[in-house]
Amino acid sequence: MQANKTISKLNDIVNASTNEATLKLFRKFLLDTGECEKDSLHIYTDNNLFIKKDDFPIINQGTRQVLADIGEGYLIKTRIRYPEFDYYVIDNEHYIPDIIQSEKNLKAFGFNVPKNYFITAKDGILSSSTNPNSIYFLVTEDLTEKGKYDLVEYSKEAAESAINAKHGFAQSCENAIEFLVGLYHLESHVDKINELIGDYRHKVYSFDEQSKRNFSYVEVSHRLILNGHIKEEKKAGPEVAVRHMFFIQFGEYRFGTLYAGDLDHAFLINR
Repeated sequence: MQANKTISKLNDIVNASTNEATLKLFRKFLLDTGECEKDSLHIYTDNNLFIKKDDFPIINQGTRQVLADIGEGYLIKTRIRYPEFDYYVIDNEHYIPDIIQSEKNLKAFGFNVPKNYFITAKDGILSSSTNPNSIYFLVTEDLTEKGKYDLVEYSKEAAESAINAKHGFAQSCENAIEFLVGLYHLESHVDKINELIGDYRHKVYSFDEQSKRNFSYVEVSHRLILNGHIKEEKKAGPEVAVRHMFFIQFGEYRFGTLYAGDLDHAFLINR
């Protein structure tokens, strides 16, 4: 597995700080700040991991989680609690299994998606897992490849600035978003499924035959759901959430490639 070096390094970082001494400091912090009473300390301190802040460079911070780069070609997503504490506090109560399932389904329909790994902890060792329980981290590919490519959040303006925009790239990006938004509405517009599928697969990418055949099953086997963890997205509807999933990777001569790079916003799941 290509992410082994990142997982091994993450394991070393976690083990360096997750110990009885740090746990003792954390318990004192909780009591001193009034976060909990003494008789409920165990509820707040069971199953936490700790990371020294200097060992975990955060490069982006979202609404509920952070993105860190510890090297080795992969990035790490997790949720940090109690940021005012001397160490980053990581718990296992935020990831759900739809991310890996969504990655697989999106790839089957021809989308570019970075590889993701759930990372769990067992007996003090971090390892890749397909089990959604006790997940502490999500390790994902670095789409900049250590700065080789520029990566920007998707927008119409960014797509139109690509050198391949005049060859249909910008329009194909909008078609991709329209397709996923359409899937969200299929619960009440099932009669339009064939029109949607036929329109999309001829416009967006040069699908191989297997990807084309996969569209035959979408009406009965898949649906798009919103995470809803961002209130503005939940209120605005599916298009905002879907747009936030995408990034454009700019290569040589500003050639653009669309990636579904942030799968926390909406999930393409099996029914």
